[in-house]
Amino acid sequence: MSSDEFRALAEFRYQIRQFLNGSEQAARAAGLEPQQYLFLLALRGLPAGREATIRELAERMQLRGDGGPARASAIVAKREVAYGSPAGDAAHDASRGEDIVAPRPAAH
Repeated sequence: MSSDEFRALAEFRYQIRQFLNGSEQAARAAGLEPQQYLFLLALRGLPAGREATIRELAERMQLRGDGGPARASAIVAKREVAYGSPAGDAAHDASRGEDIVAPRPAAH
């Protein structure tokens, strides 16, 4: 790669980090952990025809390895404790996440 390409790549990654940092701040301002917010985004933004399984949501969140689905389940469990919704419902009812995801700025 040329120096210009490295600079462009570095700038692109910097802008991604800024965006992600803003998303984390927005999640915390809404009383959520960033992983919970990402889970709700993955749930709400699931493509039509895709089933909202823990494995699918772990993939959408890029939770890798054998522990990915377990980590996604833990995120659901944290949401259950924090918001009183059954974990099973959270993985199958996208409208539950809509109340929290919808009011967030579209940019995040």
